[in-house]
Amino acid sequence: MTVDDYINQQPADLQRILRWLRKIIMSSDPSIREKIAWQIPVFTFRQVNVMYLNVVRGRRGMAPGIGVELAFMAGRHLPDELGMLTSAGRKQVRSLPISGVDDPEADLVRTYIQEALLLIENRHGE
Repeated sequence: MTVDDYINQQPADLQRILRWLRKIIMSSDPSIREKIAWQIPVFTFRQVNVMYLNVVRGRRGMAPGIGVELAFMAGRHLPDELGMLTSAGRKQVRSLPISGVDDPEADLVRTYIQEALLLIENRHGE
């Protein structure tokens, strides 16, 4: 399975969100790579799993119904002054719930992605 396969298997409204998020993620840094792991799209930076996209149904911290979470593997270390990230009971992972494509929200998504990449860069001493 490829990331395209995963996206194409989703309902049309979720496909639109997934493609929008994927475009933002992949344009954040030329070193980002994508793969399927755990049957979902996972994005790596410097060979480290940084974030993933997951279709969720009624998860705590998300609006009722179906949406997409942009989840950060080391999310508990991300700054979150706006309180947008949810843990859903997870120790490390934090998610940014996305229920629709909203262009002003793109800047917010980019900010969290850049912070996640910065964590990896700092870990590698750069």
